[in-house]
Amino acid sequence: PVHRVRTKFETLASIEDHIRLIGYLTGEDERARLVAEDFHARIARAAARRPRGAARPRVLGMGGSYSYGSKTLFNDIMRVLGAENVSAAHGFVGYEQVTDEHIARWDPDWIICGADRGQADIVRSRLLARPSVAETSAARNNRIVVITNDLFLPMSPLTPRLVERLAQILYG
Repeated sequence: PVHRVRTKFETLASIEDHIRLIGYLTGEDERARLVAEDFHARIARAAARRPRGAARPRVLGMGGSYSYGSKTLFNDIMRVLGAENVSAAHGFVGYEQVTDEHIARWDPDWIICGADRGQADIVRSRLLARPSVAETSAARNNRIVVITNDLFLPMSPLTPRLVERLAQILYG
């Protein structure tokens, strides 16, 4: 039998379901159940870090010149963490190119992006060299966060590492 594995997930729940599916397909149902339960628990603990009544952080997630709108895993992570994904809030769907005009108009509280290992300072400097970014609340409050791609990009059972890191960044 052949099963085509989905690799583009739009929600955390779809990753959890996929863990269970792979367990079923490989005859490892019990192991998959344990992995899925751990996945779910780690996401819930990360979400619980948001202080009750805290304002929703307004977050712009970026990958190069693209941002993550609705129907993306980043958007679902922001939803679970109680943050606003400004790209989705302004009508972006999927992965769309974000312009300097968008960034200036949206004025995010946080800008979060990924970078290859050893490139975080370069990515941050390039962002801050853009006047539209330098004038944002995120830049003024030193809230431009660059996360290594090994943590930022996986859409897999490893995703809770990113969710935990984002919860720590946003809520301490």
